[in-house]
Amino acid sequence: MDNNIESIIDEKRQNKLEQLIADDSLAIIWLTKTDSTNLVAKELARKGLEGICAANCQMKGRGRGDHTFESNEGGLYFSISYKLPCSIDKAVDFQFIAAGAIMHALGKSGKCASLVDHADGFKGLEFSAEAKQGIVADSVENVPANGLCVKYPNDIYYNGKKICGIMCEAATCITDENPDTAKGTWFVVTGIGINISNNLSSGLDMAGSIYGLSGQKPDEALLAADIYHELKNIYGKFLGDYNCN
Repeated sequence: MDNNIESIIDEKRQNKLEQLIADDSLAIIWLTKTDSTNLVAKELARKGLEGICAANCQMKGRGRGDHTFESNEGGLYFSISYKLPCSIDKAVDFQFIAAGAIMHALGKSGKCASLVDHADGFKGLEFSAEAKQGIVADSVENVPANGLCVKYPNDIYYNGKKICGIMCEAATCITDENPDTAKGTWFVVTGIGINISNNLSSGLDMAGSIYGLSGQKPDEALLAADIYHELKNIYGKFLGDYNCN
């Protein structure tokens, strides 16, 4: 791996995620720490591989632009490399629909029971004005004090605090060694960071954690698997309607 941090596999969590995903075609890596899971997932994409890279902490977690993303142990940090049918320049759209998948996964199956009522209002690609009302804000100032909300296009807030950041990047396969992926094939790499029970720096006034805000602590591997399945389903729907010509 092209990583400045010595990478050690967290075998217990990696094995659990592999069992939950149950897809042998997917490369699954769970590290104790790494520079950035997006960097590892982009490396998978360059090799023509769809996959997931998760880590217990990131030393150089990144946000949009030159922003950093604090990634202390206790949170969920992972990136997904997803093969595209053609070149797509709608990174913002991917971030937004990823937010929908995450919100739905947070609220399902009682993993974060206090979020269920809010998440059920935001499913997949149902981006009608009614669906957006109260759960999509165009700025931090317009984030509601209560409930689950997407701060367009790539942050998720709960009770006025940011609990999740999303960053999507493009990557291309640079080798012809993978028989399942042609050289030049495009991928979208979706990086997701969720504050579960990690300690937050005192200067991050707008940040919060699921545990701190709700008293609930979802299992990292279970939540990652739920988000992956939701994301794969929603990306499939989105790309099914996308005109590659």
